[in-house]
Amino acid sequence: MELAKQQTENYRKSIEQFSNVKGFVNLASSLAGLASAVNSLKNLGSIWSNQNLSGAEKLLQTVTNLGMAIPMLVTNFNKLKQVTTALSGSLLNSTKILEAQKAAE
Repeated sequence: MELAKQQTENYRKSIEQFSNVKGFVNLASSLAGLASAVNSLKNLGSIWSNQNLSGAEKLLQTVTNLGMAIPMLVTNFNKLKQVTTALSGSLLNSTKILEAQKAAE
């Protein structure tokens, strides 16, 4: 009976560790997406300072750039919010388990 309990506990810990790792990967992914979107917005200045483009081309490139950057910003901000909420809950749970284990020793 004790062996089954230990195996169950080990399985639960491995699932929790996987969840934490997945959370950090999702966090990195959302930060990379935000960085990409911000970089796209930074390129707006170079579009308008380019003397080789006509006004219509500048406008088209600006609209295209914004059309891609704004959804990326919104999506990645929402993803970042979800990830940080889930990750903070998971880490808080891990901390409580460690404290309980220390108290039991």
